[in-house]
Amino acid sequence: MGWDTARISAGWGCLPAELKVHCLRALPAETILTFAGTGRDTCSAALSEELWADLFFRDWRWLFPGGPREGSTFRQQHLQVTRQARSDHTAFIVLGGSVRRDGVGHADAAVLSSLTVHEGQLQWRSFVLPSPGRCAAGLCHEKGRLYVAGGFDFSAQEATSSVEVIDVPMLLRSEPEVKALPRLRSPRACPGVVTTPDAVLAIGGGSSMFTAAEAFSSVEVLPHCATSSQWRPAPSLLRPRCAAGVCATAAGHVFVVSGYAGDDRYEDTVEWSDAASGEGLLRGWKPAPALAQPRAGCVACFGPEGCVWALGGGLNESESLATVERLDPRAPCWCGDVPPMPGRRRCFAGGFGVDGKLYIYGGWDSTRWHDPTCARLDLRAMRWETLPALYGEVNSIIPYHFVSGCVAF
Repeated sequence: MGWDTARISAGWGCLPAELKVHCLRALPAETILTFAGTGRDTCSAALSEELWADLFFRDWRWLFPGGPREGSTFRQQHLQVTRQARSDHTAFIVLGGSVRRDGVGHADAAVLSSLTVHEGQLQWRSFVLPSPGRCAAGLCHEKGRLYVAGGFDFSAQEATSSVEVIDVPMLLRSEPEVKALPRLRSPRACPGVVTTPDAVLAIGGGSSMFTAAEAFSSVEVLPHCATSSQWRPAPSLLRPRCAAGVCATAAGHVFVVSGYAGDDRYEDTVEWSDAASGEGLLRGWKPAPALAQPRAGCVACFGPEGCVWALGGGLNESESLATVERLDPRAPCWCGDVPPMPGRRRCFAGGFGVDGKLYIYGGWDSTRWHDPTCARLDLRAMRWETLPALYGEVNSIIPYHFVSGCVAF
C-alpha cells in the first residue's frame, strides 16, 4: 500500500488523539504498523496502548477467556499470538486414561498427547504424566498453563479430586512439568473445567463416568491470585450435569451445555453465568436457549466468529451423535448449519486453534471404547480435514479412553 504522507500529515495532526485511535481501529494490524512508519505523529497514535488493546480484543480475545497475559503490552501480545498463528507453534492437547495390565490385575495411567508441527508435518507425541492415573478428567488452557482437575480411576472404580497444572512451554519442548495444586472439595468424574479472569472453575461432574452415577450441580472455584489456597464453593448450577460441555466466551460468560442429569435423564438444556468478575458469578446461573437434542459428553467451545459450539455427545445411553450445533449468544436459538463430524463420538477432545480451525480427536460410542481418529474443520470452506490418527498404548487393556482436550500455546 502506498501512503501520501504529505496529505496525511496535513490533516492528521489536527485530529484529537481519541479520534485518531477511532480512525485506525477498523484497520488490519499489519496496515497500522505500516502506517506507524510514515511519521512521528502517526507513530504515536498507531502504537498507542489504547488502540492495541482494542485490536487484541477484536482479533484474539476469543482465545483468552481468562484474560490477556500479565507483564506485556497489548501490542506485544497481539504480535506474539499472530506469530504463533503463522508459525504453527501451538499444540492440540489431549488428556485421557490408559488401563494397563499390572501383574494379576490392572491399573490406570494418565496419558497426555500433543499434536504439533514437527519437521514440517503434524505428529503426535505422548507422555505418561507423573500424576494419579485416571480418565474423564477436566482440562483447560490459560496463559501458558494447562489445568487438569478431577477424573475417574477406572481400575479403582472411583472418582478423584486430584488437580494439577502443566507448563505449556515445557510441554512443547517435550519436557512436561507437572505441579500438584490443592485438591477439589469433592471428587468429580467428567467435570467441566474452564478459566475466567479471576479463577479456575470446576463445574458439575458425577460420582462415576457410568450412567448409574450421581450427577452434581455444585461448582468450585480456585482463584488465580491464591493458587496455594483451597477451592471454594460457588453458586450451583440450575440442574445437575455430568459430562457437560463447558466453555467461556470473549465476554467472560461461561456456558454449560447439556450433560447427564442422573436417573437416565439426558439434558437438552443450557445455562450460563457472567463470570467476567467474581461479582457476576455470585449472581448465579441463568437459562440459555435449549439444544435441538440432548448431547451428554459433548464438546463445547467458543469460536472466532463469536459463537458457542456444541459437538457430538449422546442423546441416550447407547446413541452418540456426529452432528454439530452453534449458538450466537445474541440469538434466540441454536443453528445446525455446520457439516457433521467424521464419525459419531462422545467424551472426546476438541477446541479451536489460533489458526481459527476446530480440532477434534477420539471419543467412544456403543460399539467401541476408543476412536483413534482426528480431524479439523476449516470454517472458511466448512469442510473437515483428516489428521494423523493416535492409537494410544496398543498393548493396553484400554489404549486411550474418555479423553478431554484443548489447544495450547
